[in-house]
Amino acid sequence: MSVEICEHGDIKVACLDCLDGTPPPKAKVARPRPGVLVGSGYVIAQFEGHCPECDEGVEVGEKILETHRGSGRWGHAVCVA
Repeated sequence: MSVEICEHGDIKVACLDCLDGTPPPKAKVARPRPGVLVGSGYVIAQFEGHCPECDEGVEVGEKILETHRGSGRWGHAVCVA
């Protein structure tokens, strides 16, 4: 890890003159992809299975949603949304 020295002769992250200046621009925040319902009750698959919507397999770690409330059938979050 390198230490940057600012134009005032101090360590850049600790220089009061540099800290008084304008703040650096904010980083862009990634927005969720359209069609994925973020925070809408999806769960992460704990077992392999089958998506009834697209007829493809569901793998452990994928986001899944219940196809109809109380149906007990689950599919890919993107397919069910």
